[in-house]
Amino acid sequence: MSALQRKILQRNAADAADAEARRKREEEEKAGRSPWSAGAWKKAMEDIQNGTWKAQPPLRHPILLTPDGPISSASKLQKLAETESLPEVTVTSQVDLDGREIGKVAICDVSTDEWTRMEEKADVSPGIVEGIRVMFKGKRRFAGVVKALKEGVTLGAGDEDEEGSVPGRKAGNTVTGPGKHPDPHDVFKPYVFTFKVETEI
Repeated sequence: MSALQRKILQRNAADAADAEARRKREEEEKAGRSPWSAGAWKKAMEDIQNGTWKAQPPLRHPILLTPDGPISSASKLQKLAETESLPEVTVTSQVDLDGREIGKVAICDVSTDEWTRMEEKADVSPGIVEGIRVMFKGKRRFAGVVKALKEGVTLGAGDEDEEGSVPGRKAGNTVTGPGKHPDPHDVFKPYVFTFKVETEI
């Protein structure tokens, strides 16, 4: 076999590996819309038929805290979603399609019922629409964004001293939406909203 033939075979193998990796990423993206894989759905259906199904923990949805937006703190999220207790603020990684970290963001999480209550009072965009992927409970998930409150809905005054504000708030720490590897002091406006990432400096 000539050197040219070896290079062609190597390139074909690399192209096949790239295509397989792309297919796996697409499957993960599709699976990201459901908390269960196709195999998990099949097993659950079999368990239901056999009477051995065990209830799964309720689905939780990550919500991005946007300091310049309507939901800038956990207490505002609590008012909007009517949660029983103050949601916990978690600083986590925002990741790109390949799972590489592109910044830090603050999130809380809500149940499906709480999400529905939020949609009644606000324009809530699913993360898949905005392309905002975060690490949530060890997995890549799309984070929802509250873009605006509906007419007549108010949550109270500023939240500078509110309980549940984004931890480590420092002025000028604005970063990213999808598609940019940010400098923590660089301003980037994804789509029609801007959100700040609060980091400990």
